[in-house]
Amino acid sequence: MLRLRTWLPLLQVLIAAALITSNLLRPDPLSSPSFRAPDRQFCDALNAPVVLVRYCWLRFAFREFPQLYEGWAGVIVENVVYLGLVGLLWYLVSIEIGGRREGKLSVIAGKTGVRTVCDLTFVAFGISLGFISIFGNPGFGTYYGLFAVPYFIWAGVIIVFYGRDLWVHQKRWDTPR
Repeated sequence: MLRLRTWLPLLQVLIAAALITSNLLRPDPLSSPSFRAPDRQFCDALNAPVVLVRYCWLRFAFREFPQLYEGWAGVIVENVVYLGLVGLLWYLVSIEIGGRREGKLSVIAGKTGVRTVCDLTFVAFGISLGFISIFGNPGFGTYYGLFAVPYFIWAGVIIVFYGRDLWVHQKRWDTPR
């Protein structure tokens, strides 16, 4: 399982870096049409949960530190953070995949010690991802209708995965012993 935890995040970061680089090599990569490019849209759709986190982080950072996002400095900072979050996302996915093989509930939620709160947080995150992607926000890859589908798939998987864990855990808790 160590191989999956190493190679899956590394592979996804390399794919994301290649797609971002392809997008940045376009003429005038800082212009608005650049973000409508299929390579960046595909990268964002593949890593939809990261896009939600990045979107919230960028809105906060741009409001509080607007001078940071002038020119290429903002692009570099944004992409370094993005690639780090992509690696983290796929590392967490590999942990959950490894835990499911053993028939357990969510490994991540179980290690926190507050399984119910963690499961509820992940379900709320999934609902937020699905809800926000409906509105076609420019940071959520919905310029092309087809690229909105992965956001709904990610949202559905997160909601079902952690919702099931919440349900099973609550049933175990409520059962008389």
